[in-house]
Amino acid sequence: MRIFIIDTNVVFSCFLNSQGKIGDLVLNSRDCFVYYAPAYLRLEIEKHKEKIKEISRFDDLEIAELSAIIFSRIKFINERIIPFETWMKSSRIIRDVDGDDIAFLAASIHMDEDLWTSDKRLYKGLKSKGYDKLITTDELYQLRDKIRKENK
Repeated sequence: MRIFIIDTNVVFSCFLNSQGKIGDLVLNSRDCFVYYAPAYLRLEIEKHKEKIKEISRFDDLEIAELSAIIFSRIKFINERIIPFETWMKSSRIIRDVDGDDIAFLAASIHMDEDLWTSDKRLYKGLKSKGYDKLITTDELYQLRDKIRKENK
C-alpha cells in the first residue's frame, strides 16, 4: 500500500464532485492507497462548510453523510506528533507559497510521504523551492491503474 498525505483542496473537490476523478481516487482506492492528513483538515472543511453547501447544493444531512464517508477514507494524525524542527523546515519552504498549507507539508516531511494536492499554485511553489515529494491527481490516477494491472 502506498501512503499519501492528502490536502484540503483535494477533499474540498471530493465534496463538490464525488463522481469525478478526485472523488474516485479518494473513495475507491483502498486497495492501492492509504491517505493521511493532519487533523487540521477537519477544521478547514468545517470552516468552508457553507461554501461547500452553496456550491454543491447539498443540505446539512447530505454534507454530514458525505463527510463521514470521505473522512473514513483518511487517517488523521495529531499535529502535535510532528517535531518542532519539522515545523520550522516546513515554514522555511512554504512561507511565501501558501502558509495555510504548512500542516500538510509538515505531515509530508514528517512521514516522508508524497503530498497529493490539486492546488496548482502550491504544487508549483513547492517544486520551485526544491520540494519534490508531491503528486498530482493525474499522476495518482495513473499510478492506481498501474498498481491494479500489476495485481491482476
